[in-house]
Parts: sequence; C-alpha cells; structure tokens
Amino acid sequence: MVVEVGFLPEVPIDIWKIIVILVNSIIQQAFFMASPSTYVSSSARGLLVAYKLMQYSEPYLVPDFMKKADIKKNNKKQVTQAAFVKVYPNPAKDFVTIEYDLCGKKGNSIINIADQSGKQVKSISVIKIQDQILVETKGLISGTYFVQLIESGKMIASCKFVIIK
Repeated sequence: MVVEVGFLPEVPIDIWKIIVILVNSIIQQAFFMASPSTYVSSSARGLLVAYKLMQYSEPYLVPDFMKKADIKKNNKKQVTQAAFVKVYPNPAKDFVTIEYDLCGKKGNSIINIADQSGKQVKSISVIKIQDQILVETKGLISGTYFVQLIESGKMIASCKFVIIK
C-alpha cells in the first residue's frame, strides 16, 4: 500500500510508521532535553547526536592567563604519625595478636604485658619497625592486662585487653 500526501512523495506505509515513531521519539527526547535532571537531558542529547538528529560540540573553558593571583603558602603544620600498639581479639581466650608500629623510630624496643596490679607477666623484644606478634595466653588467668610499647626506655604507646577463659 502506498500513501500520497499533497506535496510529499509516494512512500510505503511501513516507512511512514518508522517516520512517525522517529518523530515521536525526537519530540520525547526534546522534552527530556529540557529536564532539570542532568542525567536525563545528557542521555537524550547523546541519543540525538548518535542518530545524527542533532549536532553538538562540547563546551570547554580556556584558561585566562592574563589574571594574576598571589601564591598562598600552606601554613598548616605537618601531622606526624604517632607510634601505636593494638591488641585483638579483645576480649581474648587462647591467644592475642599484638600489632605495633614504631613510626620509624629505631632503638631498643620492647613490648611488656602487665596484669591489673602492674606486675609484668610477659616481655617481648621487638626487632622490626612494625609487625604483628601472636602471643599465647596459656599461662595467664582471666582479667585485664596492659600492653606497653617501650622504645629506648620510654613508653611510647599502650593499650589494654581482657582475657576470658
């Protein structure tokens, strides 16, 4: 079947259906182009450009090299990382993992474990600047314990953990 409309050439009805679908699609996409949502409008624009129904060139800003600005110095103090010691799991049963970091400090370093009364129950020599040490709690009774990271005779970090048996 062929349709003849005034000044338009003879076009098969299937082609007219496609043209109507495309025109409706263009109208809908034009509606979406005006959408306040940037996602909807940019995807509608992308479809129109992809089907060569619209020409689009991406705007870009050219820097103005004639402007002059003063260079500001950063007055913020540099944050130095402090040494730390962590113990987990907490509470513990059969073992604890002691994680430490000396933050680059080299010297005679020791990890001391003390009970609630302050009595030292274990002492571990530290060789590396940072590490994780697995410590068995067989000989320790239930209670609260304190871990101290000592470097060159000074305590630089500490934490506490609980043993439940």
